[in-house]
Amino acid sequence: MAAAPTVFGDASLARVQQAIEILYSPVTGGSEKTAAQLWIQNLQKQPVAWVIASQLLGSETPTFRFFGALTFQLKLATEWHTLSTEQILQVRNELLVCLLESARFPQYVVTKLCISLVLIALRDENDQWPDFVVFLCQSVDVKTQSAANDDERIALQMLALEFLIVVPEEVGKAELTVARRARVTEYLNNATSLALQRINSVLDIQAPSGVAAFTNMKAKALKCMQSWAQYGVPLNTLGPLIHKVIDLLPQPDLFDHAMDALIDLIGCSNVKAYAASLSDELLKFITAGWLREELMRAVNDGDEPCARSICRFLIEFGDNFYPALTSGLANPAFLEYLAMLLALTGYEGYYPADQEISELPFAFWATLQEALEEDGVFDQPGAEGPDFYTDATTGRPVFRDGGMTLDDDGRISIINIAPAKQQSRDQATALSDVAKDIYSKLVETLLIKTAFPEQSEWNGWPQDIKDRFTHFRSDSADLLLTCFYVLRNQMLEYLVPLAIRQVGEVQTQLIPWQTLEATVHAIKAVSDSVETTEAIYLPRLFGQGFLVKVLNELTTMPPRLHFTTALLIGSYGEWFAQHSAHLSVALQYLLASVQNPKLAPRAIDGLLTLCDLCRSNLVTEADTLVALWAQVGASLQPLRKSRLVKAIANVIQEMPNELMLPRLWTLLNGIIGDIMLALDGYDQNPAEMKEQIVSQLMSLKSCCAGLQSTDLTDPSKPPKETLDAEQELAAGVIFDMASRCCAMFASDLDVMEVLCGFMSQAISSNIPIFTPKASAVVSLILDTYSRNPLAYLLDLAATVCASYGARGRVLSAQERAEISRLIFGLSVVTIKLFEHQDMQTYTDIVQSYFDLLRRYINLCPWALTALPQEVIDGIFSDLALKGFGMHERMALGTLLDLFITFVGQDYEESELMQLVQYVVNRIGQQLVFLLIQAVGGQQPRSMDDKLADTLFKLNMRYPDLTRAALFTCLAQADFPSNRVSAAEKEAFIKSATGLRHLRRFRDAVKKFGLLCRGLANTAF
Repeated sequence: MAAAPTVFGDASLARVQQAIEILYSPVTGGSEKTAAQLWIQNLQKQPVAWVIASQLLGSETPTFRFFGALTFQLKLATEWHTLSTEQILQVRNELLVCLLESARFPQYVVTKLCISLVLIALRDENDQWPDFVVFLCQSVDVKTQSAANDDERIALQMLALEFLIVVPEEVGKAELTVARRARVTEYLNNATSLALQRINSVLDIQAPSGVAAFTNMKAKALKCMQSWAQYGVPLNTLGPLIHKVIDLLPQPDLFDHAMDALIDLIGCSNVKAYAASLSDELLKFITAGWLREELMRAVNDGDEPCARSICRFLIEFGDNFYPALTSGLANPAFLEYLAMLLALTGYEGYYPADQEISELPFAFWATLQEALEEDGVFDQPGAEGPDFYTDATTGRPVFRDGGMTLDDDGRISIINIAPAKQQSRDQATALSDVAKDIYSKLVETLLIKTAFPEQSEWNGWPQDIKDRFTHFRSDSADLLLTCFYVLRNQMLEYLVPLAIRQVGEVQTQLIPWQTLEATVHAIKAVSDSVETTEAIYLPRLFGQGFLVKVLNELTTMPPRLHFTTALLIGSYGEWFAQHSAHLSVALQYLLASVQNPKLAPRAIDGLLTLCDLCRSNLVTEADTLVALWAQVGASLQPLRKSRLVKAIANVIQEMPNELMLPRLWTLLNGIIGDIMLALDGYDQNPAEMKEQIVSQLMSLKSCCAGLQSTDLTDPSKPPKETLDAEQELAAGVIFDMASRCCAMFASDLDVMEVLCGFMSQAISSNIPIFTPKASAVVSLILDTYSRNPLAYLLDLAATVCASYGARGRVLSAQERAEISRLIFGLSVVTIKLFEHQDMQTYTDIVQSYFDLLRRYINLCPWALTALPQEVIDGIFSDLALKGFGMHERMALGTLLDLFITFVGQDYEESELMQLVQYVVNRIGQQLVFLLIQAVGGQQPRSMDDKLADTLFKLNMRYPDLTRAALFTCLAQADFPSNRVSAAEKEAFIKSATGLRHLRRFRDAVKKFGLLCRGLANTAF
């Protein structure tokens, strides 16, 4: 086949058709297709495309006709403003004739023609085609009268229905002015009855059975009904439409289409006005008619598509009618409805390997719980939970009313829910019991659905299925927590004895371990809401009843069960902090698991949480934890190693310095020694040694993070002013290691990121050996930054500023001099850097530097007053103003935050006030110019709030300067946009400079920005 045409001048119909053939040819190469596509796209932008599009519409080849309609659509969307009234009518008539002649063409051709025609009707401000829906339908009817046979008549009706489908869809997404949208809405409201009448007439046709054309036409009518339902139908037509669709559901060929239409109909915004009567009718249809029987059939036969459609409808029904439903909680029909949803939640098979239904009702159950909570159903003090008893055969605890056995691997049919018991209790209490019975069944269902499959089946799943199942379990955990809001401690009353019983059953192989793991997973899921005062069930769980037994089976039970158990312990860390007597077994279990390579990953996660929340209770175990590090630390992966060292540091942090430091050095000695060895051997094996260095630095960083006090206001352990000889040596070793890393890896982003992170944590620490002298750290930062400017070093400098500038800290003259030297040196290097480099290339440095300046303004303003004038000018007159040209949102946002802080802060030092006045007098007019330019379209609208806040601060502090600068810059023609008039500029100045309320000022700036962008009086 010939190569795609590339010459613009040769835009004949034949060449265009050749390019389209290339585009759709199955044998054409990718490069040729790309060339053809680009050529066609370029052609569609040219004036000659109008002629070519018209010629293509006359073709009998579907793809040619499609491209003709597509070209018309693109031209109408982009060049509408260039068309005269006569040209609009000409294009409309041509497209209309083509549409009426296209009934025999494929669907994609008809749809594209309909879109183009609707686009004309919506965009025509002169209302040359006001009743376009009526006009089109009448045109189709006239054409139908001359049709030769039923097939042609059906094709024309399908054409009209497609147009009716497209109309509300295009209206919904069209960008119209407020006035035009109001006018179009009026047209559509008038046309709604016509559209629904045509839909009903098609659905009422008594077609001969087995004729596919009539079935397809009715399916199209149902889709048309969906489209208008999403747009909105009159309230008085809603009921009849719903009944009509319900009557069509039993027809197999129309079931899916009818169900989709029904879902959209009951989702209409005005359906709530009809809720009281419609909910009863629909509930009767759901529970006492064909639909219930069909659901039972689908569940029993494994007909997932049918069950999914019914599930979607039941959920939509509940979402839209739950206020009317919850008031009738004792209604047997409503309970039957909930039983159907429970059956769908427990649909047979593993999600998502076997089915994708179980997760669909999750949001409904959460919504129902919130509705019941708001209605006060659970506020009754006398309300009882579901009764429990011990099954005589299995010995397991089960819910008394309508329970399911947890090892039931058969299909779950419709579940029975016990009705309200009203003997000797009031109605409100009875309703609470019903609600609790519902959610008790849901707990049982979720225990079954969250159990892992057999290992052989799990191993056969692809990774994406495994990931989705894991996500399903996470969502199930959230839903179990929702159940706990209903059942409260009665849920523990059921789950904990069940777990204890199941441990023995797993040991004797009566049940698979997956069943026990699901129960443990459920207990973990509710941990956030269990009171720390709970003293009945959790002591049994974390004692001899469960945890001791699992500890004794550490090497025999599957690793996944131990993973969940370790995380269970961590999730109840706050409970352990209040019940320290039970910590011993939990810690023993975690320590033993950490020593097992298969169990270590999750065991370390549990240990970290436990050590964080119970640090003071675990101080007596500090030596045991340090010994654990010595035993397994070297063998762990980097992430696990860093988490383990953080867990241990959490505990030893609670000790006095004289007890903590020896244990801390035991942790650090091996880490720092390994870094030093890696630095010495770097030249022989760079890749491996770098990986080792990064890993060990991560551990150091985690250690520092663990050493942070949980009470940052606690002055009980202030840093020492002086170090003893041993501590001085340790501090020197740590700082020497950091210095060597900086010297060797100053340009390596991977190493510098983690190194600077470690040093930031170290400087923030109150541990003496981690607190370097100001002069040393300042010199290190400046030396490294001068050789390789990196944002990480600026972030480290910000930490230094925050540490030494903390409120209440009194600095010596030498420390003040060092903090001033730091900002001076960094500023000089940064100013010099951007004399030759584009800010857009180094937005991370720009962002970090401006954030550093903001920190200095807030914490160490005296350091800025010591800067030479040429540095101040370089910062504000050069860097800051250049920054407005950046298009990186975070960097520009940090720059604006800097100006907001600098201009708007209340300054107590006269020197700083003089500095602000100097800067504002020097660059104020330029700053206002740049702010207005940004609002006018140079920057995205998402920045409008911060731009307005900056201008507001200037106006509040320096109103005369701001007003004069606004007059000066807005007096320029076409600034900031040629779309805004002089009167609108003057009105903006008057409005903005007179406002003293930030929200109103923002609104004025946003309104001006919309004017400048040509978006006034639009949806924006």
